[in-house]
Amino acid sequence: MLMTTLTLAGLMMTSEAPDMRVNLGGLDPARPAHAAEMADRIRAASRDLCEIHRATVTPDHVDTPLVCEREMRGRVVRALPWEDQLRFVRAGGARALNRPWPRPVRPGASARA
Repeated sequence: MLMTTLTLAGLMMTSEAPDMRVNLGGLDPARPAHAAEMADRIRAASRDLCEIHRATVTPDHVDTPLVCEREMRGRVVRALPWEDQLRFVRAGGARALNRPWPRPVRPGASARA
């Protein structure tokens, strides 16, 4: 099992942004359902951090939140122990991590696009 909380200390060498914390406690990266849950948690944490600290994390791409979010998602996965990275990828976690967020459905509109 993974450690309770994965912390990325120092987003960038000169960063003023706080550490990004992702609670992965109790999740087994080798299980597809757990890998998908890990991906959702990582994606949510990167989105929240980048919403506030995008200019610090990716100063050349302030108008493009996706650049910051991708960077932070990649850093979290690379911070995992090597064996957990492999298990996460093999269980479909990388695919789940890189898929787009579900689009919100407008009131009165069909959920089918």
